Amino acid sequence: MMKSVLAILLLVSLVHGKNYLAMEINEMEPEDLKEFLSDTSERYLVLAFRGEQCSSCRWQLYYPNLLTYYFENENDMIFGTIETSKAGRVVDFCDVDPESAKLEIRLITKGGTRCLQHLDTESLIDFVTEATGKIAKKSYVHMQNEFTFKNMQADTKVSHFVEVMSPFERPCYDFSIQVEKAAEAFAMEPAVDFNRIDCSLSHDLCDELQIDRVPNMFFLPAEGVAYNNTFPRLPTADSIILYLNDLIGTHRVLDGGLDEDFGRDATLDALANEFGMASEAERQAIMKRVKKERKQYVNSAVYYGIMKDIMANGTDVIYDRINSTYFAVNEMSVTDAKYAPLVARLNILHQFETFEPTRSIIMSPQNTDRVLNGERNVMVMFYDLRCPVCRDFAEVYRDAFQKRSRSVYFASVNAARYETLRLRFNITDHPVLKYFRAGEPLEKAQTIDERTADGIVEWLSSDLAKVELEKKQKEEKEAAEMAAELDEEEEPPKDGNTVEEAEL
Repeated sequence: MMKSVLAILLLVSLVHGKNYLAMEINEMEPEDLKEFLSDTSERYLVLAFRGEQCSSCRWQLYYPNLLTYYFENENDMIFGTIETSKAGRVVDFCDVDPESAKLEIRLITKGGTRCLQHLDTESLIDFVTEATGKIAKKSYVHMQNEFTFKNMQADTKVSHFVEVMSPFERPCYDFSIQVEKAAEAFAMEPAVDFNRIDCSLSHDLCDELQIDRVPNMFFLPAEGVAYNNTFPRLPTADSIILYLNDLIGTHRVLDGGLDEDFGRDATLDALANEFGMASEAERQAIMKRVKKERKQYVNSAVYYGIMKDIMANGTDVIYDRINSTYFAVNEMSVTDAKYAPLVARLNILHQFETFEPTRSIIMSPQNTDRVLNGERNVMVMFYDLRCPVCRDFAEVYRDAFQKRSRSVYFASVNAARYETLRLRFNITDHPVLKYFRAGEPLEKAQTIDERTADGIVEWLSSDLAKVELEKKQKEEKEAAEMAAELDEEEEPPKDGNTVEEAEL
């Protein structure tokens, strides 16, 4: 029976290599420990000692490494590992047996006043929570064994994403954290659940599933889900989320929220775009069409309500509505019942947004494709609000906006907040200026190194002049070629009469 199930599964052996998006347990040196034995330390240290008699201890750090995810929001906690022979007097302070043949885990409290021992019978998470009072993040990944797997497999009401791992394989450390992040993003999504099989505990199940190496993953589709035997492009949380969104039609993002397409409809988006450029009479006709087809589109009432608002209060009201809705969404938990309708409204509001060179554009995933549509010149500043240099440069950017040519649109985006945009445009530092020239592919955007308002304006003026010159030269060349073709068509036959006379 299992072999028939495997016919619809695609087991994927992941690339073995470091994933820099994952948190990781720190390799400690003797000098690193001094702070934690002084009364000046303001952090907790969870430390895994590796004794000389424990040849496999280096490969037993899977669960200590997972702690870095469960407590990632706690800035006063450090997770580390060290060879016992290098730990010096910390060995005595923490009562660690140098000859121990297993991983010895201790927690040094703030100020180095106590060193608490973790017992094998106690959960690591419970141990840390009891010692520090810190509450771990909830895991949304369900552990499966031979018995529970069969029950999960029989449940076809939801789809199942399954991770296969072993705590003794180093590449599993990073991937498990990525799966935890993806599972957290789908915590409010009933269409799929996340599961984990530990092959070091469930040997028979892994043999039955024909697992030849770990980490691995596979997908069990729910009834009615068309599974195309594909798999995530990369073993990262972002890639897993995008893969599942595409496969089961969800709209999740890494922080557990909803993406920029949620709640929208392509037909109604097109009508929203028409509405922005239409006359009053044409707008009335568009509204009648939306109202007439309200049963066909789930959120047609939202589109209609926004159109009615614009008719009553003018086009500029859309910016007030976007701002107020944005702040409401930003302050709301993704688990709030009002969250999804508000995100849908925000996404739809952005479809009515008009872009003018006289107004600086605040870019987000909801309007990026409309701003960078290839039909306008756009300068974009990618920034991070936590970056002091970015805050100073914002003044420079505003000054450049006031002095710029009116044929260039200015936009800015918080790349630290919108991970999808940061990855899409390969932003690795902040602030970054990119210039998207009209008529050119987005991937050809130029990075601008200027850091003064006058420098930015001069660069733009130079580029615009260059483009204008190239356009003029191209037009002159085309005109000359066309004139040459016309001359050739109108030229009479040479010595026509002479030929006839010779023949006579």
